[in-house]
Amino acid sequence: MRLVRTSQGVTLASVSRAELLLLHLVAPTADFTSSPELRRRFFPDPVSFATDTDAARSIREDWVEFALPQIEQKLLEAQETVRDDLEGARPSKRRSSAPRAPAQDTVSIPIPEAHGEAWYSALNQARLALDYTKQNQPKAFHPGPEPMFQGSPKFFLEIQNAFYARIQTFLLETLLDRDS
Repeated sequence: MRLVRTSQGVTLASVSRAELLLLHLVAPTADFTSSPELRRRFFPDPVSFATDTDAARSIREDWVEFALPQIEQKLLEAQETVRDDLEGARPSKRRSSAPRAPAQDTVSIPIPEAHGEAWYSALNQARLALDYTKQNQPKAFHPGPEPMFQGSPKFFLEIQNAFYARIQTFLLETLLDRDS
C-alpha cells in the first residue's frame, strides 16, 4: 500500500486484499457497544470511582445527559465515514513504468480532506479497542514468556495495530498538521 497526498485529500493506493480486509475491520473493531467493559474503556467515569458525593453524582448525571451522547455520536459518525469511504474503493491503475509483476488485484481508496479527522478518530478507536482486547483477554493471547508466533491472535492484533498506526501517522503529517 502507498499513502499519497492529493489535491483533494489523500489516497490509499495499491491496497492489497489483506490490507483492505484490515481497513474493513476498523469500524467493527472500534465498536465500543460490543461489551460493557470496552464501553467503560472508551467512556471512563468523569469523577473518581471512589467519590460518592452530591457534587460527584451531579457531574456524572450531567456527563451522561449532555456530554456522553454527543461524544458517542461523534465516534459513531467517524466509523460510518470510514465505512462509506471504503465503499468508494476502486481498482488501482497499473503504472506503465513499473516492471511487470505478477498480477495482483489492488484497489485505491480516496479519502477527502474533510474526512481526515474522522479516519484518524476511527483508527484511534480501533487501536484503543485492540489494546483493551490484548490486555483483557489473557487466555486468548498467551501472555508471559511464551513467544508471540506468526498466526497467533496476538500477532494479528499487533499487525492490525501497527497498520492503523502507520495510517494515523500519515494522516497527521499530511492532513491534520495545521502548522504546515
